[in-house]
Amino acid sequence: MQYLAKVKQQYWFMHMAAAVGLMLMFADAQAGRPMEVDDAGIVGAGACELEAWSEHRRHSNSYWAVPACNVTGNLEIGLGAAIDDHRHGTVKTAVMEVKSVVAEGLGGHSDMALALAFERGHFRGERENEWHLNLPITTFFASERLAWHNNLGTLYAEDEKHHAFA
Repeated sequence: MQYLAKVKQQYWFMHMAAAVGLMLMFADAQAGRPMEVDDAGIVGAGACELEAWSEHRRHSNSYWAVPACNVTGNLEIGLGAAIDDHRHGTVKTAVMEVKSVVAEGLGGHSDMALALAFERGHFRGERENEWHLNLPITTFFASERLAWHNNLGTLYAEDEKHHAFA
């Protein structure tokens, strides 16, 4: 029995050493862009929140701030802005989003919402307009202490007349 415990301990040590070695080999690696994922929840009736985030990359920095308020009990409206500074110039974006919960407690542990957003970007005197339609689904595990957010949606870029699924 002691022999098996010693073998398990050696395997654990070998796996940890290999993991540390791999991390050191790729210490210079840069992470990709984070995914922008929405949850299916909205703030309570009459309440507001501020969704803010930043992205810092090698050649650019982005800053977003989108205050949102629930005005009717099941309709959250957000109006915000973003600035993206990169080596080719600065992109300024205005955003408007409306989101409503369409189903709560699906299967006893999932919520679903519907969100529509419009973004207008300005870059060197040119404007880019994008429409986003999103169906965020949030599934809760372990008494809502763990949540998985999944989004299904589409994007339409007006100037390019281009659709993309997200």
